[in-house]
Amino acid sequence: MLEKKVEKMAADGKDEYDIRKQKEVLEESQKMVPDTQRRLKKGLEDLESYMKEVEDLKDTEKYNEAMEVYDAGVKAKE
Repeated sequence: MLEKKVEKMAADGKDEYDIRKQKEVLEESQKMVPDTQRRLKKGLEDLESYMKEVEDLKDTEKYNEAMEVYDAGVKAKE
């Protein structure tokens, strides 16, 4: 989506400075995705490990909330 915006700006003859800045934003966004995926994976691993340690709390509301967060994270990772 951002790539098309940069291409359109160039095709429309927009200012080079603005195009260059949009390209920087695009590059930065592309770098953020792998880092975010890596951090999500690590966070899910940590949460899964912790949840195994406190399985005796399975019947509590907080445990169930944590499991919902974990499940949402797993779905987001897919």
